[in-house]
Amino acid sequence: MTDAIRAVLFGMRYRPGVWLVCGLGWIVYGTFSAKIVPLIIYLTGDPSFRDQLLPTLLPDAIPATVLGAYPLFGAIFMVALGGLVIGNEYRWGTIGTLLVQRASRTEVALSQAAALGVVTFVTSVGYAVVNTVVSLVIAAALGASTALPAALPLLGAVAGSWLIAFVYAMIGGAVAHLFRSAIAAVGAAIVLVIVVENVLGLLAGFLPGVRWVQAILPGPSGGALAAAAGAPAGTPGLVAVAPVGVGIAVLLGWIVVCVGCSVALVRIRDVTP
Repeated sequence: MTDAIRAVLFGMRYRPGVWLVCGLGWIVYGTFSAKIVPLIIYLTGDPSFRDQLLPTLLPDAIPATVLGAYPLFGAIFMVALGGLVIGNEYRWGTIGTLLVQRASRTEVALSQAAALGVVTFVTSVGYAVVNTVVSLVIAAALGASTALPAALPLLGAVAGSWLIAFVYAMIGGAVAHLFRSAIAAVGAAIVLVIVVENVLGLLAGFLPGVRWVQAILPGPSGGALAAAAGAPAGTPGLVAVAPVGVGIAVLLGWIVVCVGCSVALVRIRDVTP
C-alpha cells in the first residue's frame, strides 16, 4: 500500500496541472484575493472601509481568513485537483498500467485517495504559511500589530482547511472515476459546488424544510468550521447552518462516501470506456 501511494505521488510530481492548481492557482490566487485585494481597497478606497478591512489584513486574523477562503473559492480549486489527478489517468490510459501492477484495485483506489490527502495537506499548509508571511509584511508596512494568533487556533485553521480541501478533492476524484474524464469530472463537481449549494441556499430562505439538506452538504459544513474560526458573515460562500461538530462529522462522512464510491467503481468496472 505504501509503495502504491509513493507511486501515485511520484506521478503527480511530474504533472503540471497539479502544480498549477495547487501552487499558481490556489496558493497564489487565494493569497492575492484574501490579502492583496483588500490591501488595495484599504489604501485607495473609501476611508470609511478602512476600520473594517484592517483587522482582516493582520496576522491575528489568519485563522478566520484562511478557513473563510475554502468553502467557495478553495473548493473550486480542490475539485479541479481531484478531477485532474484521477481523470487524467483515464485520459492517458495509465489507469490500466496501475491496475496490472502488484497492487489490487482496492489498493490503487485507496492509494489515489491517500495521495490526494497528502497533496491537499501540503497545499493547505502552504496556503496558511504564505498568508501568514504576507500578513506580517502588510502589518509591518502599515505600522500595525504583527502579533501572531495563538498556536491552537492556527493549527485548527490548517486542520479545518485541509479537511475541506480533502473533501472537495475526493468529490472531484470520485466523479472522475464515474465519468472517466477529467473535464467532465471538474465540470460536474463544480456544478455541485456552485449551482446546487447556492440554489439550495436560496430555497432555504423561503422553505425552512430545505435547511436539513443544506446541513448535509460539504459547503455549509465547511462554512460551520470557518464561522467557528471567526470568518465574518459576509465572506463569499460562507453558509453555516449547523454547529461545528456536526460540520466536521458531515465532512468526514463525505470522505467515507467518496472513497467508498471510488473503490467500488474501480473494482466493478473495466478500465476501457
